[in-house]
Amino acid sequence: MPGKYQRVDRVVTREIAGETLLVPIRDNAAQLHHIFVLNPVANHIWNALADAASVEQLVASVCATFAVDEVQAERDVTAFLDELREADLVSEG
Repeated sequence: MPGKYQRVDRVVTREIAGETLLVPIRDNAAQLHHIFVLNPVANHIWNALADAASVEQLVASVCATFAVDEVQAERDVTAFLDELREADLVSEG
């Protein structure tokens, strides 16, 4: 498993009507069919990925911020990272 994840620069983040949206940018055009609408936990993880972070660091941060146990937090973090990797919105290192 990679050490740390960090979000890439090819995405526009906007908050609209209390929801955070991620819009991937490819070849100078927005990929509107790949818009992500983030729930509060996903938004927290996305913000934490502004700096490189490991799964363990993200899980600890989610547990400290939300009323969730470590097992559920790890599931949520891993699932969201999988979606971000599939969309090429995070880099691994």
